[in-house]
Amino acid sequence: MTCPSLHVWLARLLGFDYEIEFKKGKDNIAVDALSRVTCAELSTLIVSTITISIMDEIKTAWDSDQAVQTIIQELIKDPNSHPHYSWVNHLLCRKGKIVVSRNILLQTRLIALYHSSAVGGHSGATVTAKMVANGYYWRGQQKHVRQYVRDCPVC
Repeated sequence: MTCPSLHVWLARLLGFDYEIEFKKGKDNIAVDALSRVTCAELSTLIVSTITISIMDEIKTAWDSDQAVQTIIQELIKDPNSHPHYSWVNHLLCRKGKIVVSRNILLQTRLIALYHSSAVGGHSGATVTAKMVANGYYWRGQQKHVRQYVRDCPVC
């Protein structure tokens, strides 16, 4: 995955108070952090912005999802019962990604965090889908992200 170009970065930074200053070659001693950031680091930055309340919502939604509850109970009894899933520190993951239940409002809220916020910058369906998929899993995620971006009034 290649990182977004400069115009996309500017769109992402609109919500912040900053100043862009050009410095020629040897005068530019400080490392230009924005030009050196990788997409993985950006994704980590985004994930760190998720509040505890969203994580609490994810965990609470598991309580009302029978399929998720079944997986959790089976993993507690036998950690090898679902090869792609893990239950560690009260966190359900699939292939290292946090499982989100079938709660459409919660799923939409997560997509909005990665797409519509100042950090997301209305990057488009492909970039948004990759950022969401870096940390979360639910069935139909790609389709949901594409629909969200298609319906986005700003995009």
